[in-house]
Amino acid sequence: ETLTYHGSDKDCKKAEKEHVNNRNGYGYNIMIEGMKRKQAIYVGNRIHTHLEFLDSLHLTYPGWENDMKLALETHEQGYTIRYEKYRLTEKQRMFEGIRSHPRLVALDSLKLTYPGWKHDIKAVEGEHLGLSFWHLDGVDKNYDTLLERLKRKQREFVTGVEDTSS
Repeated sequence: ETLTYHGSDKDCKKAEKEHVNNRNGYGYNIMIEGMKRKQAIYVGNRIHTHLEFLDSLHLTYPGWENDMKLALETHEQGYTIRYEKYRLTEKQRMFEGIRSHPRLVALDSLKLTYPGWKHDIKAVEGEHLGLSFWHLDGVDKNYDTLLERLKRKQREFVTGVEDTSS
């Protein structure tokens, strides 16, 4: 198959170098898959489960365009977009006020009033959307540690006593 997309010559040279330098072939195979995907998009072929999923989304949250671009780039690099699927759909759900994920339910159950609590909530929401937790369905030990930090800050604010227990 002849590659005609912009940058295909550069990609071919990178793939050749990877093929020569990497004995296990994984990186090379990913590069070849990415090149096939770029070519398909270039000629207007969007028949791929990743692209069909992305095309089916109706996103309205602030910054969705950039997230969509990153998902497309991941696809074009030859990788799966499982994380991107989660991030796009969960960000949209959160924007629409749908906070039914167990991690968000746990976060929303906290009654916080200390100075800076809104900033801390945003930070934990970012972790919910981040690479550390996306593949987990519930609240694991590491996420619970984040929640415990917020609870400790609240206790310290209410009591005026520094909590040194953790």
